[in-house]
Amino acid sequence: MAYVPRGVPVEVKRAQALVGSVVRVRGVWKRGAGGTDPSHLLVADLAEFVELERPKRLGDAPLVTAAVLNRPQSDPIDARRPVRVEGVLTLNQGGRHFYLLDGTGAVQLRARDALDLRPASA
Repeated sequence: MAYVPRGVPVEVKRAQALVGSVVRVRGVWKRGAGGTDPSHLLVADLAEFVELERPKRLGDAPLVTAAVLNRPQSDPIDARRPVRVEGVLTLNQGGRHFYLLDGTGAVQLRARDALDLRPASA
């Protein structure tokens, strides 16, 4: 998560256009104390963000299996790219965290927004 300090004017439309994009940014890393105090990237202004890749439409996202999602990822950026999954919902934990089962196994997923999912729905 990157933060622009208070008092610095922010171009809201440009900031919204960057959501979901892969970016390169220059800033100062402030290490968190742990627990509820996460680390932060402090950025002087939005000019420090260079967009490397636009977000893909969901229809363009690759279809992957639970087995693929359960493999350790060497590239944390690549691990956050959108993918499509198909399977049966086995457990919904509060609308954002849920478990999906397909022919290769089960995987825990987290949605950006709360979803109204029911067990056995796909």
